[in-house]
Amino acid sequence: YSFLIERSSTRSRWIKEKNITKCDSSTVNIASSTSSLFARLLSESTDTNPFLRDIVVYADKTQCDPDDEKKHGMHVRDNDGVCWLNVHPEYLSVYDFTEF
Repeated sequence: YSFLIERSSTRSRWIKEKNITKCDSSTVNIASSTSSLFARLLSESTDTNPFLRDIVVYADKTQCDPDDEKKHGMHVRDNDGVCWLNVHPEYLSVYDFTEF
């Protein structure tokens, strides 16, 4: 999920896709410029989790194709050939509501 119009930056969460062929036939089509942007950001990420990666997209410095700004659930192959699936930014997040 990426909402570049509404915020100056946003966190985008991705999970490693077990079936790498999903990157070859994604059900959500995005422009090659958007795919290249996410491939670069995923490759440059300092997130060390091997299964899940959070990247930050800055609207003032890096732009998705305008037609892709509200899309989610796309598959992208990073520069190392690893296939990633875009998921909800809170996917697998855990919150402690004990005090509530």
